[in-house]
Amino acid sequence: VNLMKIKTIIFLILLCLTLIFSFFIIHLFYKQTSKSNLEILQEKVSNIAYVIALSVDANQHSLLKNLRDMDTVRNKIIKNRLNNFLNLYPEIKSIYTFVDTNKSYTWKYVIDARQPRDENSDGFIDSSEDVVPIGTEYDISSFPELQNAFKFPIAERKLRDSKWGKCISAYAPIFNKKRQAVGVLKVDMVPAP
Repeated sequence: VNLMKIKTIIFLILLCLTLIFSFFIIHLFYKQTSKSNLEILQEKVSNIAYVIALSVDANQHSLLKNLRDMDTVRNKIIKNRLNNFLNLYPEIKSIYTFVDTNKSYTWKYVIDARQPRDENSDGFIDSSEDVVPIGTEYDISSFPELQNAFKFPIAERKLRDSKWGKCISAYAPIFNKKRQAVGVLKVDMVPAP
C-alpha cells in the first residue's frame, strides 16, 4: 500500500510540474505573439503616416502660421487632401500636422484634418469636437522620442485608451523639395479587431 501511495504522490508531483511548465510555455508564447502584433501595428501605422505626409505640400504648409490662415485656400486644400484619407480609411480617426517651435518639447498645431462634428449629440460643438486652431501648442515632453519624428516615421510604444477605444499614434516628417523636414504629421489609428 505504501508503494502505491508513493507512486501516486510522484505521479501528482510530475503532473503538477508538467502543468506549471506548460502554462509557463503558453505564457511566453502569448507574450511573444502579442509583442509581434504590436510591432506589426507600429510599422503599419508608421508607414501610413509617412505616405500621408508625402501628400502634404510642404511649401504651402510652411506658409500657415496663425489663426488668420485657417480660412486661406492653401489651408483648405491641404486640409481637404488629409480629410480624404480620413474618409477612405475608417480606422484612421484623426490626422494633424505640426511645426517645431523655439521651446523645448513644444510643437504647434498647423492642420487638424477633422471637421467640427457634434459627436455626443448634445446640440453643441464643444472644444473636444472642434478642430484645433493653428498655433495651438502641443506638449511632447512626455514623449521625448517624438523629436525623432523630424527624421523618420515613429509610432508610439504601446496602445493607449482614447475616445475611440484602444488607439495608437504615429508621426512622420513632412519634407520640402530639399528633403528638409519642415513639419510633422500625426495619425491616430484604431487597430482592426
